[in-house]
Amino acid sequence: MNTIGRETSGIPLRVRKRNRTRRALQRAAIDLVEQHGYQATSVDEICARAEVSRSTFFRYFGSKDAVFQPDILEEEVIELLDAPGELSLQVLEDRLCAGVQDLSPEDWDIERRRMRLLLTVPELRASLLSEFFRPFPLAIGYVARMLDLPPDSARVRTVAGAIIGALAVHQMPDASGNYELPASTEDAIMRYRGTFRELDHILDLNRLRGS
Repeated sequence: MNTIGRETSGIPLRVRKRNRTRRALQRAAIDLVEQHGYQATSVDEICARAEVSRSTFFRYFGSKDAVFQPDILEEEVIELLDAPGELSLQVLEDRLCAGVQDLSPEDWDIERRRMRLLLTVPELRASLLSEFFRPFPLAIGYVARMLDLPPDSARVRTVAGAIIGALAVHQMPDASGNYELPASTEDAIMRYRGTFRELDHILDLNRLRGS
């Protein structure tokens, strides 16, 4: 059964349209920073490259550095995780992979370049902390429903932290300090599925549920 295809079909058109403008701004900002550096790139230049007005820019982003913070997967994943149905690590895995699968090669290239700038540009490194913590509320809500426990319980927060931390490993440097970000959506999905297999071995959710 093609779970990924089934999950992807549920993403609303309004989300796709909104993300097109946001991605155009991200693409323009990434191009300019890669070419000229962060300090030499202005909001006006980003708007000119993306062919949008300043008011449109600030409708999506509060500042220049905010262009590099949002994950282009975020809204798709929120829609997928809020969908009704079974709650389990397997479903979570399938829905997260569906969000990745839905990206075009160009969109995935933008995401990889965005992450590389966050990891290597000194002015953007402060954004890494918010990048790491941003998915926590979403993960906590999902895990709370999955375990039938209050969102503020230590067990829910621990399991959510384990999931987010395990996925974040794919954006961390290796032992030599090199950043080997997934080269394609297929590579990312393979890594994420491997991560969930490890989580399934570590987390006994039947024991943790509702107690």
